[in-house]
Amino acid sequence: MRFRHILIVAAVLAASCSQTGRKSAVSDGPTIISWDTLLSGEEIEYYEEEIRRYDEDPEYSGSDKEPPSPGVNETLDGEFIRIPGFAVGMDSVPGEYNKSRTFLFVPYQGACIHVPPPPPNQTIFVEMEQAVSTDPYVPIFLEGTIHVEAGENELAPYFYRIEGSGTKPYES
Repeated sequence: MRFRHILIVAAVLAASCSQTGRKSAVSDGPTIISWDTLLSGEEIEYYEEEIRRYDEDPEYSGSDKEPPSPGVNETLDGEFIRIPGFAVGMDSVPGEYNKSRTFLFVPYQGACIHVPPPPPNQTIFVEMEQAVSTDPYVPIFLEGTIHVEAGENELAPYFYRIEGSGTKPYES
């Protein structure tokens, strides 16, 4: 289980770092963040060390030390951000296919539906003023104000909530 968790986090770190880096400001717009920005400092240090060891020794089987418990990045609270990911709808708009006002936002396709949910600091509960497309297989950019706020619903626990202001198609 620990090895699987390390691989998931390593994949999230690799994918998010290649897209947006840790955190970069865009003038007059949202701060673009990646999924590793949501990790605590202790987690980032642990996983970066594990990735370094895997890179140096392909036969490395992982540390005997347990990974740190999922934590949060308190500095994000109240920030207007943009983050790429996948929406998993929690409600549905009558007569509209795959449209929701509330959804979970996750770093990889199929999370919470076909596979176990990501850690709570890699799961964001989103509330939008207007319903948006929440096809769980189509990546999008989500924009809104992020809050450090733990909660749980029928699909997964989460450590962050976003007051969503809009979505945009994902473009690499």
